[in-house]
Amino acid sequence: MSEFDTEYTDCPVCPYCGRADKDAWEIDFDGIDGDAESSCGSCGEDYSVSRHCILSYSTLAKARGD
Repeated sequence: MSEFDTEYTDCPVCPYCGRADKDAWEIDFDGIDGDAESSCGSCGEDYSVSRHCILSYSTLAKARGD
């Protein structure tokens, strides 16, 4: 178990050194949700990362022309 908070964070966190990866958009998850491998830019260790996405939608009525 990691001593760092690595679950459901705003960006991937290295479980070895705790570095937050602010460039997560560069990781290829092959879809909106998924699993991938990443390397820490600080300590160089490889780790697994999962992306969890929650989608929501909003709608508004269009103004009707008279």
